[in-house]
This record gives sequence, structure tokens and C-alpha cells, in this order.
Amino acid sequence: GSQASACLEGAWVVVPGGSNTILMTINLANLLVPGALSPIDDHASMGSATVIDLVIEDGNVTYKNSVKLAICTPEPFGQACRKAILAEVAKVPPYSPRATRITQFVAQYWDHVDAALDAVEADTAWTEGQVALITQVSAWYIYCSVKGVEWCPRKELLSKMDEAGLDNFVSDMMQVVPRLENFCGPDGRAGVRGCVVGTTSWQNPPPGRQTMWYGRYNDAIKEAIRPIASPTLRLIDFWELGMAMPTECIGGHGSPVANLWSWQVMLAGFCPKGEASDGSF
Repeated sequence: GSQASACLEGAWVVVPGGSNTILMTINLANLLVPGALSPIDDHASMGSATVIDLVIEDGNVTYKNSVKLAICTPEPFGQACRKAILAEVAKVPPYSPRATRITQFVAQYWDHVDAALDAVEADTAWTEGQVALITQVSAWYIYCSVKGVEWCPRKELLSKMDEAGLDNFVSDMMQVVPRLENFCGPDGRAGVRGCVVGTTSWQNPPPGRQTMWYGRYNDAIKEAIRPIASPTLRLIDFWELGMAMPTECIGGHGSPVANLWSWQVMLAGFCPKGEASDGSF
């Protein structure tokens, strides 16, 4: 992880998404500092934290905050929730050019990503940090509008199945995509390191209906991002990437090996070529 540590000095890695992005966050933190972030001890798991924020400097974790905000539910975040998120983000120590900040925002739905972008743009402590953003949103729409699970947190989506659900997903996504285009553009907050928008992580579903709908949702993400893709707004097909290691999926979640492989791909975009280590993964 020494090359990754060197590359990410002065960077603020921002990761809005669901449970697979929490695993990405854990694996990146532990790549930089073994044992930096624990899903149990640090409550870094789905449903246990609204914001996970840590700073690593000179090989040590110098700040860590993992908080569950009761006022923030899976419904669209209201002003009180957004204000509470801003307050947590503001607790971070001042920027250091030798430090790396990693912040995971729970974002089950696209409007949650919008709230995360608000928090990053409002932050004053790390304005000098070069933002590198990774976002992945789709699984919770599929749970509700394809699988129809009883624990769907947005009950109104249970009445929008299949095509209606996909239409709703696209509508929600397209309200955020123009903002991502600006945020990730050359003059945006992530204009140096850039952004990654990902498809759903490989789920190893049974053949048939679920496989078809995962494909439809992934295609919708690709269709939304490809026309605006640029050197600083990149699309990564995590589904295809994961299919190359199908046994590294456990209950719909990537293993540490799968997550580190994904990070190798992402760091190739976030880091200068000269920072890459010799050899291959």
C-alpha cells in the first residue's frame, strides 16, 4: 500500500453509496493502514453509520468518526438531516498536504448522493484537499422494485415494479447526473482527481429474471454516464469486473480480494502513472 499512500497524500476520497461502497471504504483504509477501520468496532456497516470519516497521516489514523444519525432515514434527507451531516463533516481536523481523508456517506438512493455532494462543497476544513469521488447507487432500487423485498425502506417503490421501477430509477438518477458532470468537471470540486460512477457490484444472481433486471439497471447507468464521460468523470462496470472473480462474491458483497482489485482499477485513474507499483496484481 506504500504507492497508494503516496498517491493519495493530500486527497479527500469521498464514497457515497450502499453496503458495497462501505466495504470499498474499509478495504482502502486498511490498505493504507492495516486495521484502520473495523466493521464491528467502528460500526462501519450498513445501518450502523450515516457518515464514516477518517484521516490518515504518516502511516497512522489521526482522526476517525463513525456516526449513526437517527434523524437521517432511508427517505429523502430533510434539512435537519443535511444539517446534521454537515456538522459531522465539520469535525475533521484541518487539512494537511501529507494526510489522506476518506469519507463514506450512506447513499441508498440518488437523492442521498446529492446530499453528500452538498456536504463536500460546504466543507471548509479541507478545501485544499483534492477530491476523488466514487459513487455506486442501484442495489436498493432493485431490492424494492425488482425483488419486492418486505424490508424495502421506501414502501412506495413496492408499487413501482419492473419497468415502472426502472423508469423511477432513471428519473432519480438524471436529477443528479448534471450535478456530477459539474462536480467532476475540470472546474469542479473533483476536477483534479476525478470521479468514478459505478454499476452494481457483481451479485452472482440466479439465472433468469434477476439477472435480466440487474443488466437493465446497469445499462441505464452506462447510458446516463457515457455521453458525459471524460478524463475526470469515469464509468467503471463493477458487475463485469466482479464476474471475472465470481467466487469472490459473498451474499451480494465483494470480498477483500474483489474490493482491492476494484481499487487497483480506480487508483489507476486517481493517481499519476508514475505512482504505480511495479508488476501487476
